[in-house]
Amino acid sequence: MATKVTTSKSDVKSKVVAKKTGAKKSVSKAKLSKPTSEEIKARAYEIYLESGHKGTEIENWLKAEKELKGKK
Repeated sequence: MATKVTTSKSDVKSKVVAKKTGAKKSVSKAKLSKPTSEEIKARAYEIYLESGHKGTEIENWLKAEKELKGKK
């Protein structure tokens, strides 16, 4: 006996939208990982150099931390 598989329009639509936009259901591990102090330190130094040696250590640190955590 054959089994009938049913799918709703919303199921199909969500799969099509995800495929067109490249959206993924799972979040990558990289986005979930917390940046290390060394990574933040390195990025803060890059920010310092890129800015022409402007900004304070804490400003550069916080900006680097924010960037690495993916917040805008």
